[in-house]
Amino acid sequence: MPSTARVTIAQRDSQQLVTENLDHVFDTQFGRHDTVALAAGIDTTITWPTTGELFVYLTAMGGPTTLSIRPTGATVGWIVNVVTSLRTPILLPKPTNAASFILNAVAALDPVSMVFF
Repeated sequence: MPSTARVTIAQRDSQQLVTENLDHVFDTQFGRHDTVALAAGIDTTITWPTTGELFVYLTAMGGPTTLSIRPTGATVGWIVNVVTSLRTPILLPKPTNAASFILNAVAALDPVSMVFF
């Protein structure tokens, strides 16, 4: 069933005024959902769906901690700071040469929600 995924990102300055804004609608017929609990310091492998999804939208909560994300087999990736009591949104593209990615949190996090589209 066709659907859309809308992504809105706003950059704010020190006075909380929006200085840049991205508002994009992706047409998609896909939408896989998953939730994973992250223990402290343990690599958790997430397998990318094989039905055509190109992005994953994650929300992490339960910090303060650091969450590292990297494609399987890679030595570098992304580092995200997760703050206390706020949901931290993360939007990532599908890795070019990997069928999965690895999440690792310095401290345990509340279950991380993922939507693949």
